[in-house]
Amino acid sequence: MAASNYICDLRRRIGQDLLLLPAVMAVVHDSAGRVLVQQRADDGSWELPGGLIDPGEQPAQALVREVREETGLLVRPTRVLSVETHPQHRYPHGDLIQCTVTVFAADVVTGELGGQDEEARGHMFVSTNELITLRVRGGHAVGAGVAFAWDERWLEQR
Repeated sequence: MAASNYICDLRRRIGQDLLLLPAVMAVVHDSAGRVLVQQRADDGSWELPGGLIDPGEQPAQALVREVREETGLLVRPTRVLSVETHPQHRYPHGDLIQCTVTVFAADVVTGELGGQDEEARGHMFVSTNELITLRVRGGHAVGAGVAFAWDERWLEQR
């Protein structure tokens, strides 16, 4: 799916400079316990399915919409696994973003795997070991014991 009207309007105002954006990702398991991943059409990298939260949307609502658009699956979010800021990402066309991502566990309600938009090249279910091998964006949230990024150095006084 192309960028929302909201993002397009912001881009007209600020060009390709950094945008901080709220986003969601889903950890969806198959019956064998493998995790659904998708390959991005723009740069070929692998990530958990998800996307940006539109104005007025709740994060869980955005997750349902984004996963359906990208994978063809209707999912029900069951719990929050992680909330963190991902590294900055520059798209091949030059736009720079950094997302604060809420990662949800989600169960499949219905649907057939096969995206409805051009953002994903393909989908597959992978083992947790393959998440590391493929360097899946968001994959570290699978099985994570801590639901947010943390560094003890943040407590150091200056």
